[in-house]
Amino acid sequence: MSQVKMTAFKTDPLVPLGCWVEGIHDDYEGFRILLHSNKRKQRYRIRFGYCFHYLVSEESKRLRQSFDFTKSEGAIYKASESAFIDWAFAEQLEITDKVQFSHYLICGDDCLVEVLTSAVPTTRKLPY
Repeated sequence: MSQVKMTAFKTDPLVPLGCWVEGIHDDYEGFRILLHSNKRKQRYRIRFGYCFHYLVSEESKRLRQSFDFTKSEGAIYKASESAFIDWAFAEQLEITDKVQFSHYLICGDDCLVEVLTSAVPTTRKLPY
């Protein structure tokens, strides 16, 4: 299994740390995560289009042993190598090229959402 190697993923607009996950939607409009920040009085939508797999961990401190999320302003990170990518590659019976998988991590105050996709996420501010 790979160690998680990740970097902050810059978006415009920047989704800041300190947001709460309001909802996760996977339907005909694509895969979306809605977040809100009480401190900034702002809501955000992260849209992925399509995702292969996602998982939600209710404790956002799960990965802090190997990565310090507080070193970045943003809440979105991208992992180049991870056990999640290795697992998905094995689940696909290794017929999909591992390079097609991008592993994004969205660090909310209440949970950590991990998304495996081939799409680049887009972000948008929403009315509060």
